[in-house]
Amino acid sequence: MGCDKALLPFRGGALVESVARAVELAAGSAVLVGNPRLYEHLGYRAIPDLYPGAGPLGGILTALHDTSADWNLVTACDMPGLSAEFLRLLIDAAAGRPAVVRAFLGEMAAALAAADIAVSRAGASSLAEFAACRLPSILIPYPTAAGDHQFHNACAFARSGAARSLQQDHFAPELLAEEILGLLGDSKRRAAMQQALGAWHRPEAAAQIADRMLHWSARAPSVPAAGAPEPNTGKLGVLNV
Repeated sequence: MGCDKALLPFRGGALVESVARAVELAAGSAVLVGNPRLYEHLGYRAIPDLYPGAGPLGGILTALHDTSADWNLVTACDMPGLSAEFLRLLIDAAAGRPAVVRAFLGEMAAALAAADIAVSRAGASSLAEFAACRLPSILIPYPTAAGDHQFHNACAFARSGAARSLQQDHFAPELLAEEILGLLGDSKRRAAMQQALGAWHRPEAAAQIADRMLHWSARAPSVPAAGAPEPNTGKLGVLNV
């Protein structure tokens, strides 16, 4: 943007003041990471970035060097819609619930088995896995998927009671937090979703597809071209399902 977003005017002050106020109301105090000379007039303690040019991760690492607290709430300064209520929801949800953050996880079977709920896009493979594991989910369809197929996948699951569906166009962090906490706190609702998921699990699907393909390949008339070898009717060399 060519300017410091933190100091953009917002609701009669600077944008970062609104964010810091929300953090302070939710967590008890707020510290800014950046050039102290630029922010000292705002009334919040500011510490210089130890890793200038390293982006958000440099700012987070700077904050962790400075703090002595066991828990730290970190947010960007350019989030005008951030509210203290939403931040309190995050703090309450984190209390007593350790989090594991992975850039990539190959052991998806173990992760799905350990989970109470999933937050996911709505591709067919993911939904098949949720059905097999009876894992309730909150689905956020990928809006530019071909033919909007993820939207229709999510709607079908939601209509049957097997999942909750949120649209990205109308998405808000507070709404997602409310959905997550609501499901985690309602075991009866999760049990109903697990029962609905059973109707979507078809472990025999691959065998049925193979049987139908073999059936129709045996019935289909075949007229070989002149000089072509006789077809091996009724046999399928490679079947990838």
